[in-house]
Amino acid sequence: MQSTVGPLEVNDLAIVSAGGAGTGSTPSADAPGRFTGSFYNTSSSPVTATLSTQSSNSVDVTVPPNAQVLLGDDRSVSDLTSSGAVPGAMTTVKIQSGSSSQDVLVPVLDGTLAQYRQYVPTPSATASPVKPTGSASPGTATLTPTATPSASATR
Repeated sequence: MQSTVGPLEVNDLAIVSAGGAGTGSTPSADAPGRFTGSFYNTSSSPVTATLSTQSSNSVDVTVPPNAQVLLGDDRSVSDLTSSGAVPGAMTTVKIQSGSSSQDVLVPVLDGTLAQYRQYVPTPSATASPVKPTGSASPGTATLTPTATPSASATR
């Protein structure tokens, strides 16, 4: 999935879910999820984007000028209390940046494939600061979830 929202280039956006597909448990759209993908800011000013799922979860991503932020890697956590769809399905994510917004369909994945296992969130996971890559000064990007993951989620 590639998209442009205002000065942001969005690439490979997906949600990795702890929803149970491939684990022997019943897949659940209510399981915690984690955004993966990247944002690149083509402007000379910091830009904040809000990612919202159909299940009313949202995450704010601030991208420094002329820099890239990677979601879901070990340098950033972008957890959702609910992935919004069962693994294997697509879900709509609204990306809003300033007055620009776009609804995009993104896949919901799970840990069945080895390359996604490291991104499967735990029910008690919390967000941490994002370290941008590129030419911007380190420490200027942050992810701030507007929904707190619940420790009572079951698998």
